[in-house]
Amino acid sequence: MTPFERAREYWAVRLGCARGALVLPGLTVVPQPEERALFALLSGESLVVMAPERLHEPLLELPQPSTLVTPEGLAPLVPDGARLIGPASVAYLEEELVQPDGVVELESLADPRLEELRRAVTPDEWRHANLEKAEPPLFGIEHQGRLGAAAGFERVQDRVAHIGVLSDPRSRERGFGRLVTQAVGARALALQLLPQYQTLLSNAGALRIGKQLGFAQFAVTLAARW
Repeated sequence: MTPFERAREYWAVRLGCARGALVLPGLTVVPQPEERALFALLSGESLVVMAPERLHEPLLELPQPSTLVTPEGLAPLVPDGARLIGPASVAYLEEELVQPDGVVELESLADPRLEELRRAVTPDEWRHANLEKAEPPLFGIEHQGRLGAAAGFERVQDRVAHIGVLSDPRSRERGFGRLVTQAVGARALALQLLPQYQTLLSNAGALRIGKQLGFAQFAVTLAARW
């Protein structure tokens, strides 16, 4: 089974749709249990939208549903001031990875080096890295007595390794993010999990790291909460 085939299995379960909805062109609308949230995933020409029931009919009447993964396309359906997450790229590893040299294992989130890294970034940067949900070990690169970058993954459905990466602003542009991402990806492969790399389309540096390591874009997503 290819990485994308495995990804379709994962997303079909997560979104509550048939796998065919992630292959065949067109729009599929599925129930969203939260009344004030919407999630859209565009994979090739297939679009799946998880939305509250009251939005199903307006969604099905859209002339260009694929625009729902853009803030402009989503705006008419959600209230002013809705918090958007994305557009984001979701990519899956299509290459083999080996553990790089120079990476250290961090056995617990309580490691003081991680707490120092947390203090060096913004609360949003820490939250987006999702390291609090990562299973041990995490991986880091030490630089000038501190962590230049750290990464880990959250295991989802016991099949996907959702990777999170965080770099110290004082140590960026040194390749540390790439090294810890490689380490986490190699660990996930060793556990027979599917490495998933998700980042905002506006984050050119993170997209570049993913491409260098062999992650191929599977979909573009956009989420809204209000």
